[in-house]
Amino acid sequence: MLGRRGAIPTAIYRLAGAGERTMAYVLCPVEAGVESPIAGVERLDAGEGAVAGALTLADGSRHAFICRPRAGEATFGDFSTDAEVAFVELRADGTVGRSFLYGGNELRPAD
Repeated sequence: MLGRRGAIPTAIYRLAGAGERTMAYVLCPVEAGVESPIAGVERLDAGEGAVAGALTLADGSRHAFICRPRAGEATFGDFSTDAEVAFVELRADGTVGRSFLYGGNELRPAD
């Protein structure tokens, strides 16, 4: 595939196995010669059917998320929610930055 500036990188994903499978990907385009802002990726346990994880960035901040097929109480990392989808940014100093949720009403620190 060619664009105005040459070839366009295209990711192709495959998963094989029996039964239902769930996948999550982190896509972070980085220019040649520039270091990735992502220092680490961690899967978080959040119960059956949920996809949850945390990204640690080079600046020390951390982004945690959960996505699941239905609402109801769930814990992911240091947070709990009743939402189908939730995201929270923890700044390097430990304060909460941006956050959002979809299909629920609460996002709070886990007990």
